[in-house]
Amino acid sequence: PKVTGCTSLLSSSYVVIDVLKDTRKRQTTYHRLLLGISISDILYSLAFFLGTWPMPRGSAWGAIGSVFTCDIVGFVGQTGAAGTFLYNVTLTTYYLLMLKFRWETRRLKRIEPLLHAFPLSISFTMSIIGLIKMQYGGAVYLCWIGKYPADCDSPEMCQRGYNYVKYRYAFGYAPVWLSLLYLTIVMFVVYVSVRKEEQSSKLADYVEEDHANEAREDGNTNIDNAREERMEVEEKIDLSQPQPQHLPVPSSRQSTRSRTSTLQQTSDQRKAA
Repeated sequence: PKVTGCTSLLSSSYVVIDVLKDTRKRQTTYHRLLLGISISDILYSLAFFLGTWPMPRGSAWGAIGSVFTCDIVGFVGQTGAAGTFLYNVTLTTYYLLMLKFRWETRRLKRIEPLLHAFPLSISFTMSIIGLIKMQYGGAVYLCWIGKYPADCDSPEMCQRGYNYVKYRYAFGYAPVWLSLLYLTIVMFVVYVSVRKEEQSSKLADYVEEDHANEAREDGNTNIDNAREERMEVEEKIDLSQPQPQHLPVPSSRQSTRSRTSTLQQTSDQRKAA
């Protein structure tokens, strides 16, 4: 558990740092919910990483703690575990409201306090009840809801956690199962909604493209019709205009004779003068 706990602890810490150092991310509801999930996971990962160390000395391998340290780590681990699953519920609800019901950002920010209050209030309530009822003890490899000493089998022998099984179901198993069921149903609803929208968008694009092609074909047909009508009009205009009359062109001999007679008349007039 120390390897996986350390890996989860570092990964969630990176998410927290990444959100906190970016002003724009700190201003969005989504990233603040993600911040809540990561902080809760850090608490649970820390308890997971500590493992048997906080357990009362001699109760498990590597145990060097006491009942008090096990109570503290059990409280922190229970808060983180419940908070992680419940924050996932609120984040899924955020997806549902945004993608399915089309809530605007302003409207989501109005209910954001409720999205944080739900996981925090329930997780802290469970942890406090477990602390008051003295239900925290060794749970195989970490401090969580369990009995102490581990081999006790009666209320007289158990210093704490004799009824730990029902508390595990109430504060551990039941919230996890209900959260997974809710997540599955909501994400399926979101998937169906997004899928329908995607198909509607593709259908709208197809219809728009079909109309554009039809309009383009109609435009080409109109252009061809206009060209044919123009050619017919031009032909009618050409036929209605009078044809020019062609005058006979004098032959070369007639032209030569007329020039000769003209010159002869001119020379006679000069002699007479």
